[in-house]
Amino acid sequence: MQNTFSEKDVCCIGYAGTGKTFISLALSLQALASGEFEKIVIVRTCVPTRDIGFMPGDEAEKLSVYEKPYIVQVNQILGRGDAYCILKEKGFLEFSSSSFLRGLTIDNAIIIFDEMQNSTIHEMNSIVTRRGKNCKLVLLG
Repeated sequence: MQNTFSEKDVCCIGYAGTGKTFISLALSLQALASGEFEKIVIVRTCVPTRDIGFMPGDEAEKLSVYEKPYIVQVNQILGRGDAYCILKEKGFLEFSSSSFLRGLTIDNAIIIFDEMQNSTIHEMNSIVTRRGKNCKLVLLG
């Protein structure tokens, strides 16, 4: 089978709802299953498009509202209602805000930076400089 995700870095630009995230997740899951990478790291800015007020809770609780679309899509791609949770529990999938990446080096992973049109230049710089060995950067916006 030919690798369909062969370029080192990928930039996807398109209107909302055109499948940028879905296709990126599907190809990333395929690359993960083939052993090309050890994990998928989904990153997005958590700047709301309008005021949503104070969000109580710890980091995971605050991020959960932004993580929901990825849970739905991964479960749909893999055909299991618990696929996202299983991959996350086993360390094959991570979700983070661009606000919490400073000081990390991510190795052997596909980094999907979603909704990057809402990010600042500092967040973009933070993502690009987190890449370590054997990493693919997928920019979506």
